[in-house]
Amino acid sequence: MDITSPIKRYFQANTIIGICLLYYVLMASNYVGLLRKILQNHDLTDIEKRWDLAGGKPLLVKEDKFYLAYLNGMDTVQIADLPAHLNYIWINPKNGEQIESGPVMGNLFVTPDENPWVLIIN
Repeated sequence: MDITSPIKRYFQANTIIGICLLYYVLMASNYVGLLRKILQNHDLTDIEKRWDLAGGKPLLVKEDKFYLAYLNGMDTVQIADLPAHLNYIWINPKNGEQIESGPVMGNLFVTPDENPWVLIIN
């Protein structure tokens, strides 16, 4: 039996969630449980990979509604065409700590420290 068949069927049936989870499992495999908890209240339907909006850095986007970036360590991400009516929050995927939230005041975001961080804008 091909072990990848059930995995393929799962990801085909849950394409959007599958893409997001697969990407973040590869990027932060130690933190999958917390990642699921972080994303469980967000509608990921029709989310797209839009690295072009972040200068080639990993970015998942639901245009004008939801933006998700993963930054590993002290880093910055500049997101093009970001609407001003959204709010942002930094979440540490190691422990679920949420810090520095508020309205979007520009398009450049700097991680709070040297830990990995998930940036959610919605």
